[in-house]
Amino acid sequence: MKIAVAIATEDALPTAFVVFRGIEESIRRAAELGYDGIELALMDQDQVDVARVHRLIQQHGLEIPVVSTGQVFAGHKLWFTDPDAAKRRRAVEIFKGLVDVAARFKAMVNMGRVRGFIADGETVEIAEGQKIR
Repeated sequence: MKIAVAIATEDALPTAFVVFRGIEESIRRAAELGYDGIELALMDQDQVDVARVHRLIQQHGLEIPVVSTGQVFAGHKLWFTDPDAAKRRRAVEIFKGLVDVAARFKAMVNMGRVRGFIADGETVEIAEGQKIR
């Protein structure tokens, strides 16, 4: 079994479900503590220099098994079932960028809270029927 630790950028929200903040320092600390990898908790793809992070994880013998997207929900206030079509489109746009980051590391994507919820006054059918237009 391999163990990873969740990290985020220094400017991550105080509510972000991460152990360490600051990408470069967190990578070093994760390696020193014996973790096998890091989970990147990002709000959008521009928060990381993928080539730099790739060099750092190789240098420290770590992997990135997953990119998490909970900050898209918490920070941007975006999710896939939002009644507002423009917000749904923006959520998908940001999510696609994070999928691109994950692909560069051959990592999975944790959908997290960005998947959305059933808003007050809605039904499951309404929430599931929201389309990106």
